[in-house]
This record gives sequence, structure tokens and C-alpha cells, in this order.
Amino acid sequence: MLSPDGFYVLGFTGDAVVDGWQDARLAYACVQAWRAAGRPEDFSILQAPGDGPYLVHWFVSPQAARVLDDHGVPWRGFLTGQRRRPPTAAHVVLLDPSPPA
Repeated sequence: MLSPDGFYVLGFTGDAVVDGWQDARLAYACVQAWRAAGRPEDFSILQAPGDGPYLVHWFVSPQAARVLDDHGVPWRGFLTGQRRRPPTAAHVVLLDPSPPA
């Protein structure tokens, strides 16, 4: 079981990013789920450079994972592990400039 302050790690290969745009499609679904959930402040998804076969890693907080699951976002297919904290290079990439409804 993931600790409350841990993160799920998602990995995207070069093919998933360049050929399939799977990270972009998942990002769109994540933002839609976040909006539908009322834009919770504890929703956190960070991105950092990947390693090994992964071009990019995402770090999903347990709170964000709950929102994604509640809204049927298919994120678990990219799950590669868990980590207590994201790396220092991780940064927010899912920005939403639209005003709340």
C-alpha cells in the first residue's frame, strides 16, 4: 500500500510520447477529471525526465490517483512503480488557465 505522502510513478516510452501522444492524451483526461472534481488543491501530478526505456516520468499523488480513478481515467497502464518523493527535477506540467465554472 502506498503511504499517504508517496507517489505513483508513471513511465512513458519514446514511442508512447512521440508516436502515440499518449502522455498528451492522458494529460488532457487528467485535467478534465481535476476540473470535474472541483479542482481539488491536493491534486498533484509532476513530470521529470525518465530513465531506462522511459523518456518521461510522471509522479501522481494518492489524492490525484483517487480523482483519476473516480473519473475513469486509464492511468494505471503506465504505472511503473512507487516512490516516496518525486525527484528534485520534477515540475508541474498540467496547467489549467481556464477560470473555474
